[in-house]
Amino acid sequence: MFLTDLALNQFKNFNEVAVSFSKRINLFYGENGAGKTNILDAIHLLSFGKSHFHLSDGALVQDGSNFYRIAGKYKDSSSGITLRMNAKYQRESRRVFEINGKKVGQIKKLLGKNPLVLVAPDDISLVYGGSAERRDYINRILCQSNKEYLDSIMRYNRILRQKDALLKSDRRPSREEVEVYNLQLAPLASEIYRIRSEQILRLNATIQVHYNALSANKELIKLVYESQLSQGRSLELYNQMTNQEMAVRRPLMGVQRDDIKLLINKKPFKKFGSQGQVKSLLYSMRMAEYQYLTEFLKRKPILMLDDYFEKLDGNRLSVLLQIIADDSFGQIFLTDTELGRSQKILETHDIDYEAFHISDGALGVVKPFI
Repeated sequence: MFLTDLALNQFKNFNEVAVSFSKRINLFYGENGAGKTNILDAIHLLSFGKSHFHLSDGALVQDGSNFYRIAGKYKDSSSGITLRMNAKYQRESRRVFEINGKKVGQIKKLLGKNPLVLVAPDDISLVYGGSAERRDYINRILCQSNKEYLDSIMRYNRILRQKDALLKSDRRPSREEVEVYNLQLAPLASEIYRIRSEQILRLNATIQVHYNALSANKELIKLVYESQLSQGRSLELYNQMTNQEMAVRRPLMGVQRDDIKLLINKKPFKKFGSQGQVKSLLYSMRMAEYQYLTEFLKRKPILMLDDYFEKLDGNRLSVLLQIIADDSFGQIFLTDTELGRSQKILETHDIDYEAFHISDGALGVVKPFI
């Protein structure tokens, strides 16, 4: 599935724009702040039902307007089937998603329709940020590919919010009331823990392969899954924490506290990884994500690399472009501040592409796709 056409209306700094894309490589270039990343964010919203930057719908509306609209047309290369996705929002109203003209009641129905992997500057938080960023990494993979996992984690989060509200309520709940929620959370947590454990084992080998391809060195890379649920049976663990939770008035037990430690030669990447090693790790994690989604879904996700030229040195960048130019990848979107340097490296590797110049919310085709 690839994106053939995109139309934006009153979205961020774009007043009205409509554009058609190459099914392979598309390059957006322009100065910082011109709107390159906004295009990627619009595509992200159609796939995930939300902005990559966790912006509210109101923040996505162009200044001076009271609505935005995003329309995307996708096509399956093998079957020729087309899919039309719309996202509409008007102030004081709820956002509406449509698939082929029919309203979508739940965001989860969008996930996996048009799988997507985004490599963005804020990926650095996977190494230096908190555990939430690393949980989001595994969640993005599994929510696009595993409906069982998606249902489990959505139910878990809903019940967890209810438990949190109970613990924070003005009246002091009884232990029995809290444990009613534990009884519901424990089996869901066990399922989430099992699926995450299996997925991280699969990712480790793939990440190492991609890291070796990008890096001249042969460091041992490993993701280590840490969870309270590794300590015993889930319901017993939840109930053991009940008194403490009632004392501090918030949940202290569960998969919402899981973490994934990133190690290089058995040491924390955060402390011992060089800048180049960290860059190689981040790209390797995203390439492993892409490979897994491709194999599991039996189709190629869209790959988006935001500000890609700034992240890797010449050798790593050359290797990366040779990798993504391979037929194992589908449609790709790149952003850069300059056209010349991207043209040089793409044409050096004989990679066909289509370029779009973005300036102050305007978009123009620079080089027709051949």
